[in-house]
Amino acid sequence: MLTQPEPQFLMLAASTPSGVAGHHYSVRDITGALDAAGVRTELCLILNRPGQSSRALDGMPHVQVDAGFCFLEAIAFVRRRLSDNPALVVFGYDELSVRIAIASTIGQRHRIVSVKPGWINSASWSDGVANFILFTRENLDFYARHPRYAGVALHYLPNRVARPDPAPDAAVRLGSLLPGFGSAGPSIFCPVRLGWGKAFIVDQAFRLHDAMKSSGQPAGLVIAGTAHDQSYVQSLRDRIAGMPDVWMTTDPGITGNISAYMNAFDIVIGAGRTSGEALCLGKRVFCPDPDSELPVEITPRSYEGLAYSNFTGRVAAAEGGAREAPDCDLSVLVAERLGVEAGVPLYRRIAADALRARLGLARALRTWVSTMVRLVAIYTRTHLGGVAGASGRRAAKEGQPG
Repeated sequence: MLTQPEPQFLMLAASTPSGVAGHHYSVRDITGALDAAGVRTELCLILNRPGQSSRALDGMPHVQVDAGFCFLEAIAFVRRRLSDNPALVVFGYDELSVRIAIASTIGQRHRIVSVKPGWINSASWSDGVANFILFTRENLDFYARHPRYAGVALHYLPNRVARPDPAPDAAVRLGSLLPGFGSAGPSIFCPVRLGWGKAFIVDQAFRLHDAMKSSGQPAGLVIAGTAHDQSYVQSLRDRIAGMPDVWMTTDPGITGNISAYMNAFDIVIGAGRTSGEALCLGKRVFCPDPDSELPVEITPRSYEGLAYSNFTGRVAAAEGGAREAPDCDLSVLVAERLGVEAGVPLYRRIAADALRARLGLARALRTWVSTMVRLVAIYTRTHLGGVAGASGRRAAKEGQPG
C-alpha cells in the first residue's frame, strides 16, 4: 500500500487597492505557524494590479505574482505548482484567489481548499472544491443551508491570530503624541477606521468610558485609526475638545502597526481581528453591539455568541449565535479557538483530507466554466469598468454564477 505524502501548502491571497486586508494578517499568521511546525509552506500574493503590495506581508517571505490579463498569469502559476508537486494543497483566502486556483485545474480540483475569512455571507465563492474552511459559525450555518454546497465538506475553523509583538517604544511614543496619557487611570483603546460607517464603535467606546467614570473608575480613552472621512475626523476633534482624558490620533506610526500598541492599554474595544489579538494579549476586550447602549465584554459566558460573527457586532441575537457557554478559563478558550499553534494540526488534517478526496468530473467541469465566466466579469469590472462591470457587480450581489 502506498503511503500518502505529507501535505505541503500553497497559501494564496489577492492584493487590494488599499494595500492591506484583514485576511492578509490571517494568512500571514497561519503560514508562519505552519512553517514554525516544520510544514513546507509557500505564501503567494496575487497582484490584482501591478505595483500593489500588502503591508501585512512586509517582512514575511512570500512570492508576488502578477495576475495578468484576465488573471491568466496567476492561473498558470498555480497550475505549474500543482503539476510540479503532487503533495501540494492550495488554500485560497479570498474569492479571487479561490477562483484562480479552481481555474488552474480540473482533474486535480480536490487539491484546492477554499477559505472564507469571515464577514458577510456570499454564495459567490464556489462549490467547485471538496473542502471549505469557514472562520465563523455565521458563515458555516449559511453554507450548510445552501443547496449548492451540498457535498462540500464544511470545516468550522475560527480565524487564527498570533500574539502581537509590542512596540518597544510604545509608552514613549504614546506619551509624546498624547499629552497626559497614562495619568488618567486605566486606559481604553479603540482602534478603528475613522469614518461615519464605524461611528457606532466609537460611540460605544465613549459610553464605556463614561460608564466607568460614573461608577468611580476614572479611565482614559484613546481613539486611533486611519482617516477615511475627514468630516468625521473633524467631528471627533470637536467632540473631544476640552476632554482631558480622551485623545485621538491618526499618526501613521501607530495606525500602520496598530497591534503593536495594544499592549500599552488595559481595555480594548474592537471588532474582528482586533478583538482576537487583544484577547491573545490577555486584555479585557469589549465587542461593539449596535443593539445595546454599551459594548459587550468578551467572557467565557459571552464568547460563543460574540464569536458567531467574528466579534463584529452581530451578536447573540443572530440565528444560532446563542450557544452553551464553555466551562473554562477565557485564556484557555482563546488559546484553543484563536491561537495559531492550535490551528496547525487542524490545517494539516484538512490538507491530508484534500489529498485523499475526489471531485466528480461533471461538477469539476461545470465549476471550471462558471469560474472562468466569473473571472472575466471580475476583471472587466476592476480593470475596464462600463456596462460589463455593472453586470459583474449584480452577479456578485446575487451570488452568481456557481
